Amino acid sequence: MTCGFLFAFTPPGKTFYQRVQNLVGFYLFGHPPKFYSLVGEKNGREMTIKRDGYLLVSYRDEFVFTGVSTDVLGGKGVAVNIDGLEGENVLGKRLRGQEIVNQAMYHFPQPEVGRKETDMRVRIRYRGREIASLPIMVEITTQDLLRLAEETKNLNEKIGYLENLLATSGDIRIRRLLAETYTRAGKYEEALSHYHAFLKYSPHDVVALGGVAKCYRHLEDWGRLVEVYEKMVALNPKDGHLYAALGEAYGKLGKWDKAIDNFREAVKFLPDKAEIRMSYGIMLENAGKLKEAIAEYQRAKKLEPNSQNIRALLANALRKAKDYDGALREYEEIVRQDPKNAASYAHMASIYGARGDQKRERESYKKAISLSPRNPVLYYNYGLSLERAGNWPEARQCFRKVLEIQPGDRDTLLRLAEGEARAKRYNQAAEYYEKVLKAKPDNVQVYIGAAVVYEEMGKYRRAAELLEKALVMKGANAKVYYRLSDLYNRMGSPKEAMKVLERLVKVEPQNRALNILAEYYLREQRLDEAIRIGKLMVSHFPRDAQSYVSLARAYVQMGKLEDALHYYKEALRYEKEDDTIYYALAQVYEKKGLYEDALKAYEAAFELNPNSTAAKRIRELKIRVIEKKLEKR
Repeated sequence: MTCGFLFAFTPPGKTFYQRVQNLVGFYLFGHPPKFYSLVGEKNGREMTIKRDGYLLVSYRDEFVFTGVSTDVLGGKGVAVNIDGLEGENVLGKRLRGQEIVNQAMYHFPQPEVGRKETDMRVRIRYRGREIASLPIMVEITTQDLLRLAEETKNLNEKIGYLENLLATSGDIRIRRLLAETYTRAGKYEEALSHYHAFLKYSPHDVVALGGVAKCYRHLEDWGRLVEVYEKMVALNPKDGHLYAALGEAYGKLGKWDKAIDNFREAVKFLPDKAEIRMSYGIMLENAGKLKEAIAEYQRAKKLEPNSQNIRALLANALRKAKDYDGALREYEEIVRQDPKNAASYAHMASIYGARGDQKRERESYKKAISLSPRNPVLYYNYGLSLERAGNWPEARQCFRKVLEIQPGDRDTLLRLAEGEARAKRYNQAAEYYEKVLKAKPDNVQVYIGAAVVYEEMGKYRRAAELLEKALVMKGANAKVYYRLSDLYNRMGSPKEAMKVLERLVKVEPQNRALNILAEYYLREQRLDEAIRIGKLMVSHFPRDAQSYVSLARAYVQMGKLEDALHYYKEALRYEKEDDTIYYALAQVYEKKGLYEDALKAYEAAFELNPNSTAAKRIRELKIRVIEKKLEKR
């Protein structure tokens, strides 16, 4: 070690005399000692740093300070410190550049490749008092930044380091690191951007393709996920896991045949993987191939006999196939292994219900509910079971329990509304219906059901409002029009009733509605409207005798007897066994003075119906016919 006053061989000159003067000042007058240089060794080579110099450090450097040139002879009391490094004096200690570089980079807002001055200093002290400080420069490389990014726990900081590194170095490998980091941060769109840029240079990188697949899976972009897995399968045609992943992606798209084809390949390469056989079974079941699905679940169960997931899938499939004994065996085994499996008890209850074993059905539902007392589905299904059994009071309690757990559940409110209506508890039913209606359901039957309840309560106006809303909804049929029309009649508004039927015949011309309208317009002497309706009936129901009868009656009231005769005769072309038509025809003949024709029509009516009043008219007309003949003579 060389410390103290180092100028023994310096030739006399200005610097020499200056140092002598400084030495005298230090020893005789107590001035602070002057610093001249720092000497040592770096990476096996001598190193000297003068008072106006700096320390340059890179990550792989190793160095040691062996001496300090000052006014202090012998160096007693002189120490060297480096900011951020522990210890009072590093003089004579071997130091590593990585400690300084790491510390410096952590303090740079945006570290970049290249040489940069740090905030750290080499400080020379005499008896604790600083007499000089030297700047520290660090040489940052690409590897330093990569290492910093790798060591950083904060993902956003890591992304920042890598983005800066990419901008300065342009190394394409950094894009993959960036993509992986963005993926970990849940920023999948950004990750995909870097993955795709990387894959342009390395299109067969399976790790990068796997990262792309992970992003698409999180984004639920199943179409693109399929494309990626197709590429990966082409690169690794014997990887069963890739076939399984591709099959799963096709399943997400609902392309069951494609999914099944890929899972079939997967089990060829991985025949002993129970989870793959299980997924294969799910695809088969979704494709409607229940028998094949059951066989696959059974194979999976042999591979992992203690897997409750596999056993549950098998049990559910057997239940669908109505193999109730087989399904019950599986469910019983599940609850033997896991006595707290509420779902299995619920499924067992549904099987007992399908078999009509109401006692066991109730017991199983009660057991399921005791294990999962906050599960609204269990209470709802138990309520349905009780309702089917005719036990509405207990069913009502179950449905109310559902609402305690899940307030406002529309299906449950509707069950309560319909059940209370059947129980003729109309006030309660109306309350539940109103809660359902607040959600503006798109089910026309809700509005009809609510209207029926209000009708039973005598609140016809509210019932009519609900039926009016029902009419504009999809699924409204002619029955709604007739119900609303009848309701308006009961309210004493026949005109409104007829308007409803007019709306019906515009949408769906119905014989019944047209007949009602025709009768109404005839009764009200609105003969033009009656003619319009009659012609509408004839155009839509040309083989129905009543269509012609309605027209004929209107023409009779208008005094157009020839037209009336024509339409009555048309009616008889399609209905020759109706005595009332003959009777009406006879009356028109009689009004026209065609007594013989009238007599024939009356006689035809009498032949068809001996109880017809035509008998009286026959006797009278026979006399009129004789009188007519006598008048002619």
